[in-house]
Amino acid sequence: MHWNKGDAQKQIRQTRYNFVVLQEQSTLPIKNPLRMHENIRLFDKEIKDSGAKTALYLTWARQNAPETQTAITDAYLSIGEELGAVTVPVGVAWENFIRKHKSPALHDADKSHPSLAGSYLAACVFFAVLFDESPMGISSDLKGLSKAGAKLMQEAAWAALQ
Repeated sequence: MHWNKGDAQKQIRQTRYNFVVLQEQSTLPIKNPLRMHENIRLFDKEIKDSGAKTALYLTWARQNAPETQTAITDAYLSIGEELGAVTVPVGVAWENFIRKHKSPALHDADKSHPSLAGSYLAACVFFAVLFDESPMGISSDLKGLSKAGAKLMQEAAWAALQ
């Protein structure tokens, strides 16, 4: 949809970005990874032609379908490797965190979108990947996320990259 509309390509060409982040609709990497890869290839060429780098937002499985994380991860990693793109393994960090901890909850009540903690974990992974720096100790003052919870997210983000 974004490719066909053309606005995204126009913005990529007109603005100087270091990275352009691509995130696919949450179930397409599971249902049709080949189509996902076709669209990423199109955008990747535009992104590289603009002088930026492609960053792939590797997302998480829905709460009621954790078994789909492998397919999501494989879909992103395979195209990322093919294109030499930066992959931001948020879904991997989520999967690892959920295996070890019951709280804070990463999924929102809809069991698909992120809670505040899930969003913070994603942000920590992005920070670590894009700045090549540990998020450990980053100051956080978020209403609804305790200091201990923020520390857990920072640790989980860094661990996913090690």
